[in-house]
Amino acid sequence: MTHIFSERTTCAQPTNLRQRLLAGTGIAALAFGLVAPNAYADEQIQVAAVALDAITITATKTEETALETLSSTTVITEQEIEDIQATSVDELLRGVPGVTGAKTEDGPGIGINIRGMQEYGRVNVMIDGTRQNFQRTGHAANTAVFIEPELLKQIDIVRGPSAAVYGSGAIGGVVNFITKDAADLLDPGAASGVTVKFGYHSIDDTFLTSLTGYAMPNDETDLFASITYRTNSNYADGNGDEVDYTELDNGNALLKASYALSDFQTIKTSLLINRAEYESEDYDEKLRDNTVTLAYSYAPDDNKWVDLSVSTYYTNTKNSRERKISSGGPYTKINEVETIGFDIFNTSRLSGFGSHEITYGVDGFFDTVTSMDESTGGADIYTPGGERSIYGGFIQDQIGITSWLNLILAARYDSYELTAPSATMEDTHVSPKATVAVTPIENITVYATWAEAFRAPSTTETLQSGIHPGAAAFVFLPNPDLRPEVGQNWEVGTNISASNLFQAKDRIAFKANYFNMDVEDYIDAELIFGPSFPVSWSDTTYQFLNVAEANLRGVEATLSYESASLFGTVSYSRIRGKDQNTGDYLNTIPADKVSTTVGFRAADNALRAGVTWHAVAAQDRNDTPSDSYNLVNVFSSYKFTESVKFNLGVDNLFNEQYTEVLNREASRGQNWKGAITVRF
Repeated sequence: MTHIFSERTTCAQPTNLRQRLLAGTGIAALAFGLVAPNAYADEQIQVAAVALDAITITATKTEETALETLSSTTVITEQEIEDIQATSVDELLRGVPGVTGAKTEDGPGIGINIRGMQEYGRVNVMIDGTRQNFQRTGHAANTAVFIEPELLKQIDIVRGPSAAVYGSGAIGGVVNFITKDAADLLDPGAASGVTVKFGYHSIDDTFLTSLTGYAMPNDETDLFASITYRTNSNYADGNGDEVDYTELDNGNALLKASYALSDFQTIKTSLLINRAEYESEDYDEKLRDNTVTLAYSYAPDDNKWVDLSVSTYYTNTKNSRERKISSGGPYTKINEVETIGFDIFNTSRLSGFGSHEITYGVDGFFDTVTSMDESTGGADIYTPGGERSIYGGFIQDQIGITSWLNLILAARYDSYELTAPSATMEDTHVSPKATVAVTPIENITVYATWAEAFRAPSTTETLQSGIHPGAAAFVFLPNPDLRPEVGQNWEVGTNISASNLFQAKDRIAFKANYFNMDVEDYIDAELIFGPSFPVSWSDTTYQFLNVAEANLRGVEATLSYESASLFGTVSYSRIRGKDQNTGDYLNTIPADKVSTTVGFRAADNALRAGVTWHAVAAQDRNDTPSDSYNLVNVFSSYKFTESVKFNLGVDNLFNEQYTEVLNREASRGQNWKGAITVRF
C-alpha cells in the first residue's frame, strides 16, 4: 500500500467546473442508473468501488476516502439517503455506529448524540461547513439542526474529538450535512435539467413535493434551485395509538451558484431557507431558519504550496411560540440564535523526510442568543440571552514517512469570550493531537490516536436562572464560574480492505475501533438542595456544575461488502459512560445496537432492493430506561426509463412498538411509503 496521504499530492486538478464539483464528492448515485447495458458488468464493478470509497474532507480538511481516514469516520452517500426516503435526518443516522438522533420537543429539529456526547455544542453540527448552533431548553433534545433530507447528497460523520481542526464544540465529534449541486444531477453532456418528485407515507399521511432546477450553461457556471414542501398529520405508534403534537408543515428552499474564475479558482454562494409550523402541548409554534454562505477556493496544480479555501457564513434561527391557554391570556415566547462565522485554511504538499500535507488556518464564530417571554416581560429563563465569540488557529501535518508508516501531528489554539448583562467569561485553550498508523500488510492499517478537545460553556449553562413554573416550582441558579470541559481521548483502530474474494473484482472493507475518553470538568445540571419534608418544591435548587470527571469508552465496527450485484453493511456499537465522582451512569449514553443492510441490483441496474435490520438492546443505565427492540425496514427502487424512477418501501415492517432511548415519545408504527421522480 502506498502512502495513504501522498497519493493525493500527484492528482491533476479538474479542468472544468463540472469535474471540479464532482471531484471529491464521493457520489455513487451518478453511476447507479447511468449504466449502458453493453457496459453493465464493468460499470457495476466500478459502482461497487465508488460506494466503498466515498470521499470526505471533514475528518482532516483534506481529501480522503472514508476507509483511508485514520479516525472513526463514516460517510452516508446519496444512494443510501435515497434508499431510506427519510422524513427527518435522524432516520439517516440509525445505521451509523456510536451515533443517535434525538428529537426536539414536538418540533422538526434533530439533536445528534455521538458516543454519549450531545447538546450545548458537544457535537459540531454543520450544513455545508457552516455551524448550526441553535439551542432552546426543553424536555427533549436541547440543541437542534434543521435540514430537509431531500436536499442532501452526503453526510460526513467523524466520531471522537476533532478540536484540532474544528475548535470548541467538537469534543464528541463532527457531523457535516452536504447539500446537492447541479453537477450531482445533470446527465452527461446536458446543460440543464429539472427534477420533480412526489412522495407519500401512510403512517402520518406525509405528502412530499419537490421541484429542482439545475444548469451548467458553460464550463464556468453551476446553478441550482430547489423547493421542497412536506406536510404530515400525527403519526400512530406500533400499538396504533396516535402520538399527539407530531403534525408538521415544513417548507424548504435551497439556492446555489458557482462560478469558475479560472481553472484553479472557484467562487460559490448559497442560501438555505427553512420554514415550519407545528403545535406542541401548550404552544402554537413557528420556525424560521436561514443560512447564507460565500466561499472561495484557489488550487493551482503547479504550486504544491497552495490549496486555499476561504468561507464566511451567516445563520439565523428563530423559534416563536404562542401560548394557547393561560390564566393571564395568550402570550409569546421567542428564542433566536444568530451566528456569524468564517473559516480560512490552506494545505501545502511538500516532501522531505517523507511526504507532508500541512494544513493550517484560522476560523471563528460569533453567537448572539436572544430570548423573550411576554408573560414575564423579560428573557426566557430556560434559554437566557447573551453573546459568545470563539476564535482560533490550527496546524496539522499528515506525514507519510514510508510506505508502511504514517503520522498525523496537530495542535490548535482557541480563545473564547461569553458576555451578558450579569456575567463575563473568557479563557484560552490549546488542543493537541497525535496519530501513528502502521500498514504491515497491504490493505491492512492499524492506528493509534491521542487527542485533546475542549468545549466552552454555553450561555444557557452559565446564565440560566429563575423558577420553574407550575406545581414543581423549583429554582435554577446561574453559574458564571463554569470552566470549559476538556476531553482527553485515546483510540486504537484498524482499516482493512480486500478484493476478488467471492467473485471477480468484488470488494470488502472493515473499520473498527476502541476509544476511551476522560472529560474533566464535565458540565451537568446538578441538584444543589433537595425538597424539604413534607415536600416543598420551592426549596429544590438546580445549577449547572463542573463534575469532577466523566469517562466514556466503547467499541465501534463496520463491515461492508460490494459486488456487481450484491451489497451489504453490518455495524455495531457498544458505549458506556460514568460520572467518575459518583459512579453513576451518564444519562445520554445510547443503547447498544447492531444494524444490518443487505440488498441487490438487477435488470441492468434498473432494479435495486434490500432490507435493513436495526437490533437495539435495552438501556437501563439512565434515569429513563428503554426496552430492546428490532426495527426492520424494506426499500426498493425501479428505474422505468432514464427519466422516471419509482421508490417503494416499508418502515417497521413488523409494526414493532418501541421508543428510542433518547426520545420521549413512542416511534412510528408500520409505514408504507412511495415516491416517484421524473427528470426532464
